[in-house]
This record gives sequence, C-alpha cells and structure tokens, in this order.
Amino acid sequence: MPAHAAEQERATIATAHAAWYGAQPGPNSVQPAFMDETGAATNMACRYGRCSTDKRLVAAIPHGHCKTTIFVARLCHDRINAPCVMTGR
Repeated sequence: MPAHAAEQERATIATAHAAWYGAQPGPNSVQPAFMDETGAATNMACRYGRCSTDKRLVAAIPHGHCKTTIFVARLCHDRINAPCVMTGR
C-alpha cells in the first residue's frame, strides 16, 4: 500500500472528498487541444563532433546571416490544426 496522508482516513475528510469527487463534471465531448511552438535558427550549429581518430572533423556553418524559422500549431489527439510557419531575419 502506498503512503498517504493520515488525514485521508478521517470520516469528515472522506465525506468531503466524496462530495467533491461527485461534483466534478463528466468527460467533455470536446477533445483537449494544445498550442505548441518550436523554432530553429541557422546559427544553431554544433561546435563539436566526432570522426575517426586519424582524421580531422571539418564542417561548414553559416556565419553572419542568421535566419530564424518558427512553427506554431494546434495539437489535437488525432490531428494537427492551423499550422503556421513564420520566418524572420
């Protein structure tokens, strides 16, 4: 049995909890949805990497021209609504 607060065993608390639980609304027909935002910028390049021990890692990264892209969407349980992509400087 997991640990719980000793107050939960009092009759007054149990009665109040049962009343509160009974007053809670049932499931809503409208599904929950969440707004989510993510973004990336061209200056988000890795500064470190891996390669063979006898080789030198060389990679080109953009410099001085930072571009930002932001993606915003409404996430539902079965689909993505209202996707929006914004680009900046």
